[in-house]
Amino acid sequence: MKQIYSFIVFSVILFLPIFLYSQNNLVLPEYSVSGRYLNDQIAADTAADGTHDTTRVYVLNRNGLYKVNGSINNNGWTLRIRASYDAGFLPYIILVPGSGQTLVPAQMILAGGKVYLTNLQVSGYNETVPSTISTMNVSIVTNNATNNDIVVDSCIFSNVVRGILWMNINARFVKVTHSIFANNGYLGNNDIGNGRAIDLRAGSCDTLFVQNNTFVNTQDRLIRHYVSTGPLKYFLFDHNTVVNNMSFHGFIGLGLMNAAGGSQAIITNNLLLDPFALGNDTDAVRQVEFADNHELDTYGRSRMVWFAAIPEPTTQWTIQKNYYGISAEQQAFYDANASAGVTGEGLALPWHINAKIGIDSQTAFVKVPLTMTKAPAVMTAMMNWYRSPTGAHKTKLNSSWTLAYDWNRISYVYLTDTLNCNFKCNTNLSAAATDAKVIGDTRWSWTGAVGVENAATQVPAKFSLDQNYPNPFNPSTNFTFSVAKTGLVSLKVYDLLGREVATLVNEVKEAGNYPIEWNAAGFGSGIYFCKMQSGSFTATKKMILMK
Repeated sequence: MKQIYSFIVFSVILFLPIFLYSQNNLVLPEYSVSGRYLNDQIAADTAADGTHDTTRVYVLNRNGLYKVNGSINNNGWTLRIRASYDAGFLPYIILVPGSGQTLVPAQMILAGGKVYLTNLQVSGYNETVPSTISTMNVSIVTNNATNNDIVVDSCIFSNVVRGILWMNINARFVKVTHSIFANNGYLGNNDIGNGRAIDLRAGSCDTLFVQNNTFVNTQDRLIRHYVSTGPLKYFLFDHNTVVNNMSFHGFIGLGLMNAAGGSQAIITNNLLLDPFALGNDTDAVRQVEFADNHELDTYGRSRMVWFAAIPEPTTQWTIQKNYYGISAEQQAFYDANASAGVTGEGLALPWHINAKIGIDSQTAFVKVPLTMTKAPAVMTAMMNWYRSPTGAHKTKLNSSWTLAYDWNRISYVYLTDTLNCNFKCNTNLSAAATDAKVIGDTRWSWTGAVGVENAATQVPAKFSLDQNYPNPFNPSTNFTFSVAKTGLVSLKVYDLLGREVATLVNEVKEAGNYPIEWNAAGFGSGIYFCKMQSGSFTATKKMILMK
């Protein structure tokens, strides 16, 4: 997913007002160098009386690994953390349990002041040790101060139980741009009604600005502002790509939108693949939290639609140029459960919003054939477990749940090296947005129509070796390689010392695209390299076997 790095320069420009007024940067060494947790390093930079240098910017080294075993608490001062401007991968931060604890800190940051995070990658558990998934906890950032600002740009955040951004107290300004939020939810430590990207809880928020992001694998709502007592005054959801939103209690819940002088919601230019995966149903457990629309189905329960908001005459709605697709795996789930009342993905908007936007409601969300280059499949294992009489049986009980029913929980390596939401669609969406840009997150591209070619028989324009998937893996992983001209092709695996350990291909291949699997059951955990060679062409991919 190397496209994210093209936004680094843009991010520097965007955040120059934040950082340039001061050169008071403090570079923090990674864990292997300092032996200190990131939270301890920042705490040590705070005076005994709790005061803090108001101009401080914490800089993390690229390619560095940082550990957090206790919440970073910035009571009354602004926390700024960014990656260095050097080349390399984003600094990787993992949450680990503190001494005597079984779970990681409830949050990486307990925001008692403003927070600005730029070019960071954070995981809610130590993914390099898969068994530590059981230590996952609540959030990456929890707001803990009234009228606070939380700004996230060009980050990759993944693996939380409840919500990546959790507004425990009323926020003023929340902005997320050019980021990836993934793996929202975990049934090992909570119920299926949790797992969100942004959770405003019931409080107020002046501005929620969500633009040019990619969201992958979300268990409940992407954004939650439910049974709210404080208003959301301005909401922008623009140019986002969403993949696999299970939508247990809905897709986006905006709750109370009114404010003095009215409020505004803008939902434009988004691209969605399987956005309402559990489907439209008469499921009383799910329907409980669709109540904000004040609309009922034929059975007298809250009507299921993707979006929810309390009807308010002063709210201005702009909903245009949104496109969505249903994958073959998703449609198969709908078909298999049709006799039990699942009627596909249902409708996006409630009647009261339809009335507000009038004729635009007919084209606000357009269904199209849609495939993506490399994205995880929809979470059918979890959805089938939820509906099964031997599983949750359509309850929130998770006592029978195991990791076998988890979704395809993509790794931090996948998010940086493999995720590719370039897409095919029979409508040219490359310049179809209201601003004449591509629909969805603009780091991705429209690459053509669905079904106009047979990838297995099409002659490739060039030789190539795709990154293996999954990565990390245990014990099997898959490759696709392309041969542009008939000739001898070798595909070999080497260990970290450069020793050849396996030959996957060593024969003449005609021009074409070829899938292949490597089963590493007899090999030990570690880093391996797959090298392809044909004539003068060579390519090498790094793999991580994790047992």
